[in-house]
Amino acid sequence: MSDAIALAKKLEREHGFNQPQAEGIAQAIHEHESEHFATKADIAGLKTDIAQLQVKLMTWTTVLAGIIIAVLKLT
Repeated sequence: MSDAIALAKKLEREHGFNQPQAEGIAQAIHEHESEHFATKADIAGLKTDIAQLQVKLMTWTTVLAGIIIAVLKLT
């Protein structure tokens, strides 16, 4: 949110917007970014999900390899 405040001040200072206009623009940009960008927590959650999927994939690969070896020994 501090980025939004800094942006509002810059819009006022450098681009001639009045305070309500600058704050409105900065708030709109901040809300848009909040909706469309992943947070550190989002990324951490995805990393956890990926790690869990890797474990499942390795487990299934091992099971399937065991089944293939068993079938080959029986034939």
